[in-house]
Amino acid sequence: MQSRFREHVAKNEANRAILARWNRLALRQSWLVAGCLFQTVWNIQAEREPDAGIKDYDLFYFDPGDLSQDAEMAVGQRVDALAHLGDEVTR
Repeated sequence: MQSRFREHVAKNEANRAILARWNRLALRQSWLVAGCLFQTVWNIQAEREPDAGIKDYDLFYFDPGDLSQDAEMAVGQRVDALAHLGDEVTR
């Protein structure tokens, strides 16, 4: 089941692009989450384009070493600099 899920997620070009850049983001305890995964799988099952109706791509992370607003802003800048996907990436 996991391999089929990953295969489906990878059919969405934006998911692939985000995951290809993942290591450069250098986010601690991080995941690509939410609708971009679920909706991609749902779209494939419904025989729609993998990215149909997906409006944003959510990155979840937790860095217990620095919970400051400045750290959050720095992460936001790194994500924005690497995104260039034409989609809204939220964190």
